[in-house]
Parts: sequence; C-alpha cells; structure tokens
Amino acid sequence: MVPIVDRGHRFRPILGRVSGGLGGSAIAAADLPFTSSQRVEIVLITYQLSKPVEHGGHTYQNLSFRAPETGDLIAAEQFKGQISQTVAMLAMMSDVPLPAFKRVPLRELYQIMELTKDFLGNALATTGD
Repeated sequence: MVPIVDRGHRFRPILGRVSGGLGGSAIAAADLPFTSSQRVEIVLITYQLSKPVEHGGHTYQNLSFRAPETGDLIAAEQFKGQISQTVAMLAMMSDVPLPAFKRVPLRELYQIMELTKDFLGNALATTGD
C-alpha cells in the first residue's frame, strides 16, 4: 500500500485511491504515486464536514470511515429502509453516534455515500426494506 498525502482536498483518503465525479474534489488516480498494476486497498477515508455537528458534548468535524465489518451490516439491517440502513452503516464505520450522524447535512451525506461506495459496494443492496 502507498500512503497518499493530503493535498488540501476536502476528501482525503489516508491510504488508497479515490475515483469518481465529485467535482474534482477527490484525488484523481493519475495523482497517485503507484502504477495501475499495483493493488491498493483503501483502509481509511476522512471527510471534513463544512460545519461541525455537535451531540452529547462532542463536536464532530472530521469523519474518518473505516472499512465495514460483518457486524456493521447485521446491525444496519435492524433499520427499515435503504437510506436508514446506509446512514446506520456509515455512523458505525465512522464511530460517530447515530443521533450525531443524523445531523450531517443531506448534501454532504450524498458526498460521503459517493466517497465510501467502494467500501460499501452492494452490502446494503440485498437487505430488505
């Protein structure tokens, strides 16, 4: 794995790569110091909220997402609806309490979902609504 330096972008993978159309805010694969033949695994993605979210005496501004675990999927399935399950999964992946994560602006939730789509894959696509 090759560490990626923060180049002042709002979306910052710690290790790995980010691709996708987030208005040029993501680090392009061409910017990464590895060749296309190397396998890179994303282990942590950090997203900086435009405005901090407060809950229970804590302030959350930088949300760091780890790869989901099987237990996260099982816990997320307890919620009804695809969006509720996705939000629950993202809250667990970032170690942010669900009530705090629910305060993330919707526009930024969609950006986070796009950013973490390689982590989530189709994990929630097969869960029941």
